[in-house]
Amino acid sequence: MFKVTKVLIFIVLTLSMSLAWSVGSSVAGGSDTDREIQELKREMEKLRERIEVMERKRAEERELIEQMKAEERLIESEVANLRRYVDRRIEKFSVFNTSKLFLSGYGAAAFTNPDDEPSTFSAIFTPIFHYQLTDRIHFIIAPEFELEDDELEVGLEIGEIDIILNDYLTLVAGKFLLPFNVFSERLHPTWINKMPALPIIYGHGHGGGGIVPILSDVGVQLRGGAPLPLWKGSKINYAFYVTNGPRLEMEEHEESEEHEEEPTEEGAALAAARAVELEFSENFTDLNSNKAVGGRIGILPVWNIELGASLMYADVGSDIDVFLLGLDGELHYRGFELRGEFIRLQHDEGEEGDDEDRNGFYLQGAWRVSDITLANPKIQNFINRLEPVVRYGRVYRPGEDLSQFAFGINYWIMPSVPFKIAYQLNEGQSDNFLVQLAFGF
Repeated sequence: MFKVTKVLIFIVLTLSMSLAWSVGSSVAGGSDTDREIQELKREMEKLRERIEVMERKRAEERELIEQMKAEERLIESEVANLRRYVDRRIEKFSVFNTSKLFLSGYGAAAFTNPDDEPSTFSAIFTPIFHYQLTDRIHFIIAPEFELEDDELEVGLEIGEIDIILNDYLTLVAGKFLLPFNVFSERLHPTWINKMPALPIIYGHGHGGGGIVPILSDVGVQLRGGAPLPLWKGSKINYAFYVTNGPRLEMEEHEESEEHEEEPTEEGAALAAARAVELEFSENFTDLNSNKAVGGRIGILPVWNIELGASLMYADVGSDIDVFLLGLDGELHYRGFELRGEFIRLQHDEGEEGDDEDRNGFYLQGAWRVSDITLANPKIQNFINRLEPVVRYGRVYRPGEDLSQFAFGINYWIMPSVPFKIAYQLNEGQSDNFLVQLAFGF
């Protein structure tokens, strides 16, 4: 840039000297000389303009370089802050150079107002402790604290050890969330679930309802994933497990005083009748030697679509078999998310018993309004944090069908802190107005 400027200045001086010489040597140059002088003047003006343009470009380049340096300093500052933040959250121990402890978790404070029942506040908190012994051995412990009725419920959601065998296979042992469909394992934390309540097929809370609760159990699991030679981003993930399985609860119906006074065949049948109830995710020990086996396979034909199928079989005793089938799918496109799940629960109660089938599904759509640009930055920032959500679910049970339509809107205060407002229209149950402040860390 400096050499070009010097050359142009030299040309200007040379033309100026030539002009002066031409004027001095021509006493009566006439019209031809005047034209040459005018042409030389125009050339000088053009050169001056070019010099000015180049000087402006040079100034703009200097300003751009300064901006780039400022941005670089800002990035370096943010990286330094991030490193300090990570260092504060990760403790290194002297026993093993590779040991690290990391704390994460989630929780929520909620308000529920049913149509025909008292409104109530509730709270839940689940810290998750991650301890990395080596690069291939990890421990995860997640105690759960929940205010339920007039008691503080304390449970253990996760207590597992993960051993990375290779790039495609990990061994998991302990108490873990079952990879049956995706909601139990990936989506049920309060700040990830798009609604303040669980889908109808998973009931309410961890105690059952719907078809199954949030599924977890004690056992061993092999899981992993691998790329597929289809399209860019194609993958397959898989998980197979053996666990204690669900527990069978048999409750005898008590005879009435009338039946005690006058025993009849009907009364005897009533006394012998038993109510079969399955308990998932409640037991730490098995009541028989039969184990539950199951697994899930998920395929991502492209990076933003996943389709999965899950199976679980368990012999819970008393000639009762339990079979669970699950199907799930999800689609992501920009800020739009569409997902759904199907569950079929079948009780096979032996030759003398009756089979009891339960089926259910839910579909959910959510749109994070993050791709809208407005002239007012404050209004745009508010709009971009909104996420309307719609969910429909239905459960088919013997003698009773349940359906639920829910709609709501989320406001993302931070990337892991949503404020949710929703309303549920329940067929066969009370409608609910729900408010929840959830957080993940």
